[in-house]
Amino acid sequence: MSKSKKVKPKIQKCAEYLERKGSITSWQAITMFRATRLSAYIHTLRKKGWDIISEDKTSKNEDGQNVVFTKYIFVSKP
Repeated sequence: MSKSKKVKPKIQKCAEYLERKGSITSWQAITMFRATRLSAYIHTLRKKGWDIISEDKTSKNEDGQNVVFTKYIFVSKP
C-alpha cells in the first residue's frame, strides 16, 4: 500500500498565497491552483474575519481590448 499524499483544499492554497504574497487575482488562482471560484473563497475568508480589499484593475488582452479584473489585497486576518 502506498501512502496517500494529503491534498490541501483550493481555498487553503489561495488563502496561504494571498497571505504570503499580499494579493491574488482570479487568473493567478486558476493558473497556479486550478481554482476557478476565487471570489467565493474570498467571501468565505471575509466571513471568517479576514480583511481583504477588492481593487478593480484594467488591462489589455491579446486583441488590444480592455479587460477588467479584480485584485484581492490581503490586509489582516483574525
